[in-house]
Amino acid sequence: DFSEDCSVQRISPLHQPVDGYTWLPKGALAGCSGKVLNTSRADDSATKRVAVVTLVPGSALEKGLFYALLMKAVIPASVPLDNTWQIRALHDSGQVEEQMGIQGFRLATEFLSAAYHPGTLDTGEDLRGGANDNKIIFSLRAGSTIPSGGILEVTAPYRFSFTVDCRYSVLSAASILSEIEGEGIYQDLPQIRSCEGNR
Repeated sequence: DFSEDCSVQRISPLHQPVDGYTWLPKGALAGCSGKVLNTSRADDSATKRVAVVTLVPGSALEKGLFYALLMKAVIPASVPLDNTWQIRALHDSGQVEEQMGIQGFRLATEFLSAAYHPGTLDTGEDLRGGANDNKIIFSLRAGSTIPSGGILEVTAPYRFSFTVDCRYSVLSAASILSEIEGEGIYQDLPQIRSCEGNR
């Protein structure tokens, strides 16, 4: 869904001019409104969620340029059967100039399992308030292959923090858990290129 007062930005941080993309001119966006349009179908797809992005008079999309923009949308709890997006360009009269369907993205799913494993002083766990060298053991089991170059993001509770360069804070734990729960269950992570902690 798009909110009634939907948010759209003329700049997409991932699509830079140096890579061949064009941002909409400054001041080109007059507004964005989220709407629900009814169709003739009898199921849930009878309603279409549409964001109408209006350009300022005098602004135009030039032929042949790669435009990039950033929009906010509410993600559903599950992927619909018709998982496609549609982009249309219309004249102010409502006449459709161009349109194209876009294959939808796959929603993120839960890990098969993810857990915290209590440690001891021998494993480096220090649960005293203010401890700054506390080593916590987590395990996870992915339901799909995380490709080469992928990222794991760990979000700590309020007031916990990570060092800014946490590369050497991520240690092997498979051998520790193997001693507790048995061999062959846990694997060490593949080689880590970097770790960045955001306080």
